[in-house]
Amino acid sequence: MSAPPSPHASPPSEPSDLNHRFQTWGFIFLFGFMLPAMAIHGLFFDETRGGGLLAVLALMGAPVAWWLFREARFRIRATPRGLEIRPFWGEAQEVSWAGVVGVRYRPRTRVLILELRDPAGGSESVHLHVSLLRENLEALARFLLVRVPLSAFDAEARKLFKLG
Repeated sequence: MSAPPSPHASPPSEPSDLNHRFQTWGFIFLFGFMLPAMAIHGLFFDETRGGGLLAVLALMGAPVAWWLFREARFRIRATPRGLEIRPFWGEAQEVSWAGVVGVRYRPRTRVLILELRDPAGGSESVHLHVSLLRENLEALARFLLVRVPLSAFDAEARKLFKLG
């Protein structure tokens, strides 16, 4: 993510899609599906060659790929009204910016965690994980800085956005 905008920056006037790049989907497909399938085939079904190296690669890459897949299953769009969250299956949901009650940042995993009031009207909050590997994060940052109260940002998020 490039340098965050100043707190006085205006948010974009157009909606911005915050989706993963092609390279991320390639990594998910290769390490999450193809290498594990080839390793299983080599280890259990092909007697002429072992699948040892593929099994090691699959064991190393598959957890990361599945974690990315878990996070990438939502398509997110930031609009002037709020966030539109569309899972691959199921109903799309819209959360207004007033529904964003917390912004946390986890530097180890490089993930923003947006705490949202339950869009379905329940009393619990929902956590939306937004990886810094997504595109158009500058637009999300500008919306967050203008539309969400600074008290909602945790200490790590304040450092990320250089809020002091």
